[in-house]
Amino acid sequence: MLLLEWLHESSPAQANPLDHDSVGSSSNRTRGKHASCLVNLGDSRTVVANFRSDGVPSGGNGSSGLTQTRDVNSSVSTEREYIMAQHPLDDPRDVIVGGRLFGETLSTRAFGDALYKLPLRRTEDGETVDAIPRRQLSAQEKALHCHYVHQMSACLVDAEASRFSSSMDGPGDKVKRRPRTIALGERYDAMFSSYLTPPYVSPLPEVQAWQEGAVESSEDAVQPGDQDRGTGARAGLLTSNAAGSTAGRMFAILATDGLWDLTSSESAMECVLKVAASLQSSGEELNLAEALYRYVVEDQGRRAGDDVTILVVEYNVSGFLDP
Repeated sequence: MLLLEWLHESSPAQANPLDHDSVGSSSNRTRGKHASCLVNLGDSRTVVANFRSDGVPSGGNGSSGLTQTRDVNSSVSTEREYIMAQHPLDDPRDVIVGGRLFGETLSTRAFGDALYKLPLRRTEDGETVDAIPRRQLSAQEKALHCHYVHQMSACLVDAEASRFSSSMDGPGDKVKRRPRTIALGERYDAMFSSYLTPPYVSPLPEVQAWQEGAVESSEDAVQPGDQDRGTGARAGLLTSNAAGSTAGRMFAILATDGLWDLTSSESAMECVLKVAASLQSSGEELNLAEALYRYVVEDQGRRAGDDVTILVVEYNVSGFLDP
């Protein structure tokens, strides 16, 4: 996930941060507007709370102080529809199994996950072919994909063995029995029997931009519906006691799904705002990301089922990053 920030001069009617021509244009109505752009590719989410100078949450319709990205994974119904629209030759029951892509991964957009992208189809000139609808793999391409998976599987097995051996405390320890796991290559026939028309994972990100609390999305990006878990451009009102002490501030939480599997966007932001308010009154210094992690994982006794990476960014009213 990438967060881009800039100041530009434009009127509200011209305010499209994705349009480079609007940046730097002049207007007598509004000058020096703050624009934010989020490029979301993977299993992360960003939640933003923006407050006016009087402490009132500033949303696009004035009813909410939270803006958040839309989750992009196979648990989102419109994302599943997006995938299947590209693969009309596939049976949806074979592609989405148990809410996951081929029963394995939630990711539908990523830089990695080559297992669900290979083999690349190229023209005689070397250009990658990514036509929609996808065409079926030939027998030769299927064999090539199987070869790739076995090569990656061998690397994963070696890495796992290395991690296990490094966890041994010393030469005097009893030999630990490494749990037997079925290597990816050994599961190829079961996992990829219906792997017919790749790629299934796309590197195309969802791009969202907002200004003064309003969210805009790029026309090329898929917009998962607000009815799905963890999605929606607006959330409930923030509590007034937290908002009042953060007047004129904007807070952004960027975190992986390891955090969002354990808490809601509202609860996470409430925690950050309360800690920020207490620090403002006491003058103490504390890492807001660490405070959020302790609150969600340690204080509540929860155990993360996935990696947890958290970044909390605070802005002043002009839109510049705090030092």
